[in-house]
Amino acid sequence: MASATHEDPGRALRPDPTREYDSPRQRPETETLDPPPTKVQRQDSTDWTKRRTHRFWRPGAFIKAKEPSVLEGGQIWKPLQERTAQARGGPVMGKIGRKKDTEVKDESNVSALPGSQARDPTLQDILQAITASCEVLGGKIDALATDLTILRDDHRRLGEKVAMAEKQIEEILPSVSKAANAICKMEKQIHDLELGAEVAENRREQIIFA
Repeated sequence: MASATHEDPGRALRPDPTREYDSPRQRPETETLDPPPTKVQRQDSTDWTKRRTHRFWRPGAFIKAKEPSVLEGGQIWKPLQERTAQARGGPVMGKIGRKKDTEVKDESNVSALPGSQARDPTLQDILQAITASCEVLGGKIDALATDLTILRDDHRRLGEKVAMAEKQIEEILPSVSKAANAICKMEKQIHDLELGAEVAENRREQIIFA
């Protein structure tokens, strides 16, 4: 009768499921194909601190709720928006625990009596607003008039400087014309000297070759 080894030659290469090892080094070389099965202990479902559900558990992270009621309601502690708003000291803008901003931003239409509601602007309010706008425009017009006066003064000063420059140019023009005439005379004299030098050179050559 054949042995178990001859009946199943691959039995010696597979790991023994009934044997447990303390470390991988104790496992023989013939049993390195598959790791040994591990026994998973069932946790007590009554202890809410040890619950691991698909909603709160992720690989490498486990979030514990503070109370079972919070865990069952699907909320972990406080919402992120509420915690952020409390840290900044402002109103909560999230859906859960939202606080309404009760501060009055524009108090122009609210009377001084406590508990009164907003009222429609009257003719006096409109006239006061128009008067304030006119005062602001009047201030701007005064500033523009001042700037215009300064520009006019600068323009007048520039005109005076231009007139003085034109007068100086008129005074310089006669002397410039005299200098131009003198330069023309000097150029004529230089031309005559060049002609005389050329004539003298021709005579010297005639004397040499004579």
